Amino acid sequence: MFQVKKKTPRDQLFNADMTSALDRNKTFSREAVQLMIPIAAALSHDPNDLPISFSTNQRACTSARHEMSKAIMDNFKPTCPLVLHWDSKILSEIVNTGSVDRLPVLLSGDGMDKLLGVPKMSSGTGENEANAVHKLLAEWQLTEKIKAMCFNTTSVNTGRLNGVCVGLENRLGHELQWLACHHHVLVKSFHHLLWTFKLLGFSTLQTVQILLECNHQAEFFWITHHT
Repeated sequence: MFQVKKKTPRDQLFNADMTSALDRNKTFSREAVQLMIPIAAALSHDPNDLPISFSTNQRACTSARHEMSKAIMDNFKPTCPLVLHWDSKILSEIVNTGSVDRLPVLLSGDGMDKLLGVPKMSSGTGENEANAVHKLLAEWQLTEKIKAMCFNTTSVNTGRLNGVCVGLENRLGHELQWLACHHHVLVKSFHHLLWTFKLLGFSTLQTVQILLECNHQAEFFWITHHT
């Protein structure tokens, strides 16, 4: 009697471990198929009995990514107040050529930090960034947990009308503590200091020499009083 061979179910072959390994190694679906056929043959399996195809692999990886993403969101239940961080960057497009605006969004609090996502935007305007950040917070169900925000002191973030900070407070419905990046705050202070010295008639070189001398005197004062 003719016996039909049963093919291995897709879920057994493309399980979470397999799809995660393919993603971590940045292996595309077509490349994965080319690798799995000789591997299956080397392990004494008939590739014809296995659901190895480009479309099957692509569907399995997409499904595994959605399930893993949902599990991470469901398991993330912070109890402490959170600080929101974001910083837009122009990066190379993943699929096509060219560049694209990306917005990494992170949370921190009580010694913990969490990357919520890196959404793509049509342009890096304050309106688009505020919408992208708020959408991520809503997806993670964290809109009530945000108590402060840390950001660069650019006009896109700090604009009085269309800035990201104002837009987020309006969307969240409550005020947040503003934590401007100290690096950029010091840059602005240094800029005003150079401008003041310029108004007094000092050149940039003279200003730098004065600041270096002040720094050396401060270091000498610290050494003589703390050693």
